[in-house]
Amino acid sequence: MASVLIYNVGNRDVQSTDPEVAGLPARARGEVILADYPRLLPTLTFPIISKALDYVKGHEGQMDQVVLVYSDQPPESTPPQERDKDTVSLARVISRYLQEQYSIHKKNIFRNAIDGNPADYDVTLEYFRRELPRIKGHYPDGATFYLALSAGTPAMTAMLLSAGVQVFGLDCRPLYIVEGAKVPVLLQTARKLYGENMADVLRTHLSSFSYKAALDTMDRHASLLVENEPDRQAIRHLLMYAHHRLALDSDAARSAIEQAVSCCPSHRPQLQGFQDAVCSPAEESLMAEVCFSAEIKYQNAEYADFVQRVFRFHEGALGYIAEKCGARFEATGPGHSRRNWDRGWLGQQEGLEDFAALRGIDLHQEVNRRSIRCVLQWLLASHGEYAGAVAALDKFEKLAALRNRSVHSYYKVSRVDLESAWEGDPAGIVDAIRDAWGKCTGQPLGENPFRQVNSLIGTILREGK
Repeated sequence: MASVLIYNVGNRDVQSTDPEVAGLPARARGEVILADYPRLLPTLTFPIISKALDYVKGHEGQMDQVVLVYSDQPPESTPPQERDKDTVSLARVISRYLQEQYSIHKKNIFRNAIDGNPADYDVTLEYFRRELPRIKGHYPDGATFYLALSAGTPAMTAMLLSAGVQVFGLDCRPLYIVEGAKVPVLLQTARKLYGENMADVLRTHLSSFSYKAALDTMDRHASLLVENEPDRQAIRHLLMYAHHRLALDSDAARSAIEQAVSCCPSHRPQLQGFQDAVCSPAEESLMAEVCFSAEIKYQNAEYADFVQRVFRFHEGALGYIAEKCGARFEATGPGHSRRNWDRGWLGQQEGLEDFAALRGIDLHQEVNRRSIRCVLQWLLASHGEYAGAVAALDKFEKLAALRNRSVHSYYKVSRVDLESAWEGDPAGIVDAIRDAWGKCTGQPLGENPFRQVNSLIGTILREGK
């Protein structure tokens, strides 16, 4: 694998025992050395970069590229005493030294100027965020990137490390070089910072309920995120549980949470609560799952899926209320499916079939939302206590045309479409779902359980560091 040294050139990098040279500021010192290099070479020392180069070559066996980062501030906007400190000429001295003393070809030495004040943290961060990806781009097959952290201004050092960890990740090797020490120290800072970055990435995935992406991050960086294997497994199984539960796949969610319970005894009570949530056959629980997933689809701007969830809840809740009012369906299959009206029950409802026929509905056909709503209209005459629930559910009819368009075509549902169909702020649809669920079941919907899952994963992450 290729090896690259990224080096901030500082005022102390080229020193001379010649008294006429030693006291000069950086810019002038470099210019004087370049003008009389052969004579002054025996007086020169390179106390920092020579140790960095020896370390890299000793560990890698080669040096493929050296990037010298220097300062060269514009004269029109920089006080003369500050511009005198610029290291542009020292970088040229170092470049010549590397070619002659380390046999590094000129084409493999790059000199890059920071465009601005090298002591400004914002300027240096912007520079490294722009330039380091370009350097990485030269090595599509990967490389080891050594960052020299002892030369240059404090801003250059700090921002090289910060941006380097972000760009190079675990391919980053920070070297701390002390003038009096014989060899540099390879810091573990990069690994720690990269682990913190990956934890931030994981938390970002959780905040958007992107459990598949979070699981991928966990699988690739588990050792950086959590130290002990049982906690790693608990997080993996929790992410799988949440992913399957959000997809309304209760069987797969059940399997995942069972494994999480077995490997994380310290959080067993909460995990068992998550387990109970996907083991309940009660229709109220299934309706709640659809409501929770609809909220998340809306938050993530997945509006077509959101509309589908709304109608899944709408139709399911209508059937639920119809049964509360005494209606009967044929024996239900998995997931409380209602395909046909119970013929015996229909025969007992004098006048119901004629009532439906007048409205263009054949109750001997497969059940749909319109036929359930028609039967409910009939039943509410004697079950007025459910009128509020039905009225709350009727609000979702505003979205029917939009739902049909998205189902039967390639139409992409936008927020503007929702706002137009709802005739108001589409966030009100989420509120309406909660209101309808409460009126149907007689109890509040409660906190979205996926937030509780995310919170527990965050707790295990903190405990596992």
